[in-house]
Amino acid sequence: MHQRFQVVGTGRVHPRLLEHEVLLALHPRRKESGEIVSTEKAARFIRERLGFKTHAVGYDVDARVMPNEWLDSEMQIRAARIAMDEAGWTPDSVTLLVVLTSTPDYIRFPYQVGLVAKGLGLGNAPGFMSLNFDEGCGGFAHKLEVIKLMGYAGYRRVLVVAGNCYSAFMALDDAEYCFASNLNVSVFGDGAAAVCFQVVDTNDEIGLIAHSSVESYSNPPMEFRFGGCRAPFRPGLTREQTQYVMHGSVVSQYAPQLMAEAYQRLLKTHRFSLNDVKLLIPHQANPNAIVNDLTTPLGIPEDRVWLGGREVGNVAVGCLPFGLDECRKNGRVKQGDLIALVAIGAGNGAWTGGASLIVL
Repeated sequence: MHQRFQVVGTGRVHPRLLEHEVLLALHPRRKESGEIVSTEKAARFIRERLGFKTHAVGYDVDARVMPNEWLDSEMQIRAARIAMDEAGWTPDSVTLLVVLTSTPDYIRFPYQVGLVAKGLGLGNAPGFMSLNFDEGCGGFAHKLEVIKLMGYAGYRRVLVVAGNCYSAFMALDDAEYCFASNLNVSVFGDGAAAVCFQVVDTNDEIGLIAHSSVESYSNPPMEFRFGGCRAPFRPGLTREQTQYVMHGSVVSQYAPQLMAEAYQRLLKTHRFSLNDVKLLIPHQANPNAIVNDLTTPLGIPEDRVWLGGREVGNVAVGCLPFGLDECRKNGRVKQGDLIALVAIGAGNGAWTGGASLIVL
């Protein structure tokens, strides 16, 4: 008899989908030379070079506010309720809550996990525990091993919630800053997704069966150097000092390669072939790069790869559970299928991520 993780419920939410021209027209993109790039040219670059058709944006540019319904914790709570309803779980039956985000409602206190737990009414199960992780794009893949170990430690019903609302940090209402940042705005998407993992005793290979982590400490893909003891809150800070900065060329260069290495190592270690995997769900930092530099070199046909980031954008730590929910709901995967999750991005190290195999 073995303990296995079984996916018994998933859910996702996201705000409206916008064409790239909507935000690009508000603040035209400027090159380092000072030349302004036309809206049409910038939008064409995002679609053709990166592969994003639209992206989910919660921030209300006209009102200059992030509506409450699209705050990070609110999206996470709604996604979790969808997953819990599918699983048939009540709030007092959840034994472990894990929340992953890099855009929390507050930089520090109260922690995001407390907001989500309170919103869901969790905390009454015997031995209930919650974990809060400040994680970027690679966080869900990287923390699955921790989640798996917690299941073996006796936490039988594990609710994992991941999401981000990057548009609140991208200065959409600031023309001067958006000259530098609005390409990033058109890459990231707002949204949240949740997965209910049930630990079951079984002789079958079901649930989370294998995992491989990746950490690297060079060439960081993303930076937010504000709010800590090196850069505390103080008067006189510029807008650039309090915003996320993403190094797109670094991501395009390293992410697909690192994901491919993690995936191949996982398959080799656990003696699976590429043909054994029904569907690959990769992180959506750059959908076109995933096809050109990850799946095509490995010989994986596009119909066996989830590329849902083309519509919602890069939902960062929420990408993998987003894809898992979408593919379960639209019938691309069914019970008994072997699927692979792979991601790399900002996290504990400059690069954090991993690959996992799950039997539904």
